[in-house]
Amino acid sequence: MKILKLFLIIIFASGLAVSGCRCAKPGGAAKTGSAGTGAAASAIVFKDLDGKPVNVSEAAGDRPLVLSFFASWCRECPREIPRNNEIYADYARKGLLAMYAVAVGDSKQVAEKMIEKYGIEYPVLLDNESAAQDNFGILGLPYNLVLNSKGEIIYRGSTPPSEDILGKAIIK
Repeated sequence: MKILKLFLIIIFASGLAVSGCRCAKPGGAAKTGSAGTGAAASAIVFKDLDGKPVNVSEAAGDRPLVLSFFASWCRECPREIPRNNEIYADYARKGLLAMYAVAVGDSKQVAEKMIEKYGIEYPVLLDNESAAQDNFGILGLPYNLVLNSKGEIIYRGSTPPSEDILGKAIIK
């Protein structure tokens, strides 16, 4: 019995090491279209910190969109914040793209603590029901998506997008 428990612990731990933190709660944010790379994602709705729905595709307009999914319990997520702050300063503040962080499964209060503790400069939305898991196939965090101006996913990964990816997103 002890060997079986040890085996299961090793399998579980190796799975976490390979994929990062794991989302555990399924949910469903409003979204139409397929979430696969290159597929249109035309209506992605999360809530802002005041509880108001935000359709990030509409907010992006004809600009590319960067979504960075994180959670308070994710050990790796804070490491992305400095790079995401740079992307926000270099691209979003200049109107070249829209950018949002999405707190997966965290309350408003927990998200606000993360914003303060780690200096998140870009807008943070809430995914209280872990909808990202169902809508984008996100199984581990951190997770980043880049959608071009047509709403097509051109990048998905566990690290912020490179300058090359951002450049491709911005070129129409």
